[in-house]
Amino acid sequence: MSSSPWQDLQARYAYKDANHYCEIAELFPVVGRRQYRIPHAGGGTTVGRDIPANELHHISGGILGTPRYDITTNMIHLCKHAHDFCETYTADGFVLCMKAKLAKGEWDKEQMREIMRVSSVKGWLSTRKCKWDFAEELRGELV
Repeated sequence: MSSSPWQDLQARYAYKDANHYCEIAELFPVVGRRQYRIPHAGGGTTVGRDIPANELHHISGGILGTPRYDITTNMIHLCKHAHDFCETYTADGFVLCMKAKLAKGEWDKEQMREIMRVSSVKGWLSTRKCKWDFAEELRGELV
């Protein structure tokens, strides 16, 4: 990773412009044809597969003063409901984002390891537990 500043507004705008729909909607439980249920403590919200993304999420960073790197492997464009889910259920959100990034070929394990300041992302993930069963199942596939 370069020693340049981690904040890159041009990279943020370019990423959002290239990704118009919620990138993790299809990873939530299916409740109907092209319909997915994003769970939360009060029940859940049903969204369509093509729900527009309107919030940029940093997969790692921003905790305890760690920087939120504006690089493709660490950014994901989400709808508000998915973003709220990722912020509330951090392990579950991390798993869904990692799965989506792997599927798109945008996951760089070395960059993420450096951002997270861990020796191994999979090792770190193996010590976490997801709240929701569907996310826990995906976590098991990733570790």
